[in-house]
Amino acid sequence: MLTMTRDGWALTYCAGQRLLRNVGRSLWITATALALVGLSTGAQAQTSYYGLYMEGSKIGSVELKVEPFHQGDDIRYRLSTESAIAIEMMGTKVEQRTTVVSLCDSTMSPLTQEYSIVSGQSALKLNVKYRSSFADVVITSGETKSTKRLTVPRGARIAADSSLLNLGERPKVGSRATVYYLNPLTISIDKAVVTVEALETLLYAGKETRAYRSLSRTPMGDVRAWETEGGELLWADMPFGMSMYRLDREAAADPKTPLPAIVRSNQPAHPKAEYSPPADFAISTAAKVDRPIPNARRLRRAVIEIGGLPASYRAISDVRQRVTLAPGSPQARVFEVTSRSGSKDVRLPVRDRSLRQYLGTAPLVDPDSSDVRGVARSLTDRTSARRTASRIRAWVFKNMTPDYSIGVPRSSSDVLRRKRGVCRDYAVLFAALARAAGIPTRLCGGIVYADTSTGGKAGMFFYHAWVECWLGEWVAFDATVPSDFVDATHIKLSQGNPDDMMGVTNLIGRIRVRVREP
Repeated sequence: MLTMTRDGWALTYCAGQRLLRNVGRSLWITATALALVGLSTGAQAQTSYYGLYMEGSKIGSVELKVEPFHQGDDIRYRLSTESAIAIEMMGTKVEQRTTVVSLCDSTMSPLTQEYSIVSGQSALKLNVKYRSSFADVVITSGETKSTKRLTVPRGARIAADSSLLNLGERPKVGSRATVYYLNPLTISIDKAVVTVEALETLLYAGKETRAYRSLSRTPMGDVRAWETEGGELLWADMPFGMSMYRLDREAAADPKTPLPAIVRSNQPAHPKAEYSPPADFAISTAAKVDRPIPNARRLRRAVIEIGGLPASYRAISDVRQRVTLAPGSPQARVFEVTSRSGSKDVRLPVRDRSLRQYLGTAPLVDPDSSDVRGVARSLTDRTSARRTASRIRAWVFKNMTPDYSIGVPRSSSDVLRRKRGVCRDYAVLFAALARAAGIPTRLCGGIVYADTSTGGKAGMFFYHAWVECWLGEWVAFDATVPSDFVDATHIKLSQGNPDDMMGVTNLIGRIRVRVREP
C-alpha cells in the first residue's frame, strides 16, 4: 500500500496487495505451496518439522502431521499444517500463524478443509466442503461471513497435499501428473503439473540419503521438492525466494537456525550458512527500475515496459491504460498509462444490469452491512456519483491509519470496526462504501512507483491496490492518497472483486520493469 502524509508527498509503502496478499502470500503461500510439496502417504502417523526461509534467512517454522484413522470401515487421513512466520515489511514486524486441517479419503483427496490465518488482532477462516463437481467455501472475517462455490473440472484430481500423487506407491522417475488444489488466497481451484525428475543420492545435514526430486508448475510459480524414498519431504524451493527444510523440533522453533548443509551428487555443495536476519519483505519483492521517475505523484502520462509475465497472463487495456506486446519479447508488455478523471457523471443509484456484479456482496466486501450502509448514507449525494466517490475517498483517507503489521485479508466490516490496515484494506472498505451508495466499484491490483532512495538513484515499483468507480465511465480512486488524482505510475494488472484482485499475486517476484517515458 502506498500512503501519503497529510502535509506533503512523503510516502510510506506497503507492498501490500501482493504483500498482504502477500503477507497474505508469503504467508499464505506456505499453506498453498505445502499443497504442492510432499507428505508421507503411508499408513503410519508421522510428524515432521521444518524451518521456513526467505533468500536464505529464517522467517518461520512449519509442522506437518499425518494421522490415519478409521471411520466405520473406511480409512481416512487427517493432514495438519501449522506455520508461524515473522517478517519485516517497511520496517514493521509482521507476524502470522496459519493452520490448515484437511480430512481426506483413502486416496488422499480432501473431503473437507479448514484454513485459519491469524495476524495481530485479525483472523480469516475458510471452511471448504468438496463434492464431485464443485467445492463450497465459507469465508469468515471478523463477524462477517460470505460464501463462494468453486467449479471442479470434470475428472480433476483434487489434492490436499500433493505428494499424494503416488498414493503411497514409489514415485516413478519421468512420470507426470496433473492435480488441482484450493488456492486459499485467490479462493480458486488451481492446477499443478507435477513431474518426478530424478532419484538423487545426497548428503543432508551430514547423513546420506536418497530422494526423489519433483517439479510442480503452478500459477504462483515453480515448486521444486526433494522427498525421501519413505515419503517424507526433505526440502522444497518455492516462489519469491522462499524455501523450507526439514529440521528437528528444536531447530525448527529456533529463529536463528541457519540453513542445513546439503551436498548433492554432481552438484556444487550447498553449505551450511551462518545466520543472517531476513531482509525487508516489501523491498525484496518490489520491482526495481532502470532509472528514477521524477515527481511520480503528479505524473499524468507514463510508458512502462513490464517483462517476465507468464504466457497465461491476460493484460487489461481500457481508457486509462493501453497495453501492447513489447517488440521481440513474448513475455513483455508495454503499458501506456494516461491519468484521467473524465467528466461524466450519473445519478445514484446506478441500475445498469451489466454492472450488477460490482454493486453486490463479494468475498470480503459486504455493502449490505448496517454499519457500512450507515457511513455510506452520510456521504451519498444522489445527484452525483462523482461527488459521492470523492467524498468516500476523502473519508477513508481521513479515518484510516496505515498499519503494516496486519498480515491477513479482512472484510470491509472488520476494517470499518478497526480502521487500520494496508492498501488492500483501504480498497476493500472504499468498495463496500461505494457499492452501498449505489456506485458500481471494482478493485484493482497492480504496481505503483515510489522513490525509495536518495542521490538520484532509481526507486521501485511496489505492489498496490486501489479501486475504479463507474461514473458513466470507469474512473480510478486511491484512498491512500490525499486527493482524487491517481498518477500514471498506477499500473493495473488485475481487477474485479477481492478474489479477482488477488490474481496479481501470481506475478510476485517474476516481473521486470523498464521506464520508457518519462
